[in-house]
Amino acid sequence: MAITVDTTIGGAEANSYVTVQEFKDYMAVRSNVPATISGAANDTLAKWLLQACREIDLHAFKGTKYLTGIDADGNPEQALEFPRNYTYSTNGGYIPQNVKYAQCEQALEIARLEASGQDREDRDVLQSFSRGGVSVSFRDRSSEQKSILAEKAKYYLLPHLASSAGTVKLAR
Repeated sequence: MAITVDTTIGGAEANSYVTVQEFKDYMAVRSNVPATISGAANDTLAKWLLQACREIDLHAFKGTKYLTGIDADGNPEQALEFPRNYTYSTNGGYIPQNVKYAQCEQALEIARLEASGQDREDRDVLQSFSRGGVSVSFRDRSSEQKSILAEKAKYYLLPHLASSAGTVKLAR
């Protein structure tokens, strides 16, 4: 069964901000993308994109969805978090380019971890490892805020996140 990627802006059935072709174009101009990832089948690329979009949409963003109504079946008119009420023009809502880049970066992170066989939930927990006398230690992550976003995806999303730790809004 082929995976359907729906990028309808503000659509009730939308499941991605980026098409498979846009993802391919992004990988073509980005450095350090292994051929095993860039050359993957369209359904595999679509799977990574859809997962990346779901992970991005878990976050709280500034403003509200561009379309906030409910359809006749009780479903939200707009399935995804973007467009937002501040990302629109005279032609209607749009998806900011940095949101699309964030989805591509997140999809690449998913692909890399999948290719390496790493468990995404447990990444970066090993702090040190020894061989001879067998010594393993893990990071204490109990006080860390857990985020599943790739670093570059976070960077691209920073202007849109509702609360961005480490940033200061200056007012005159």
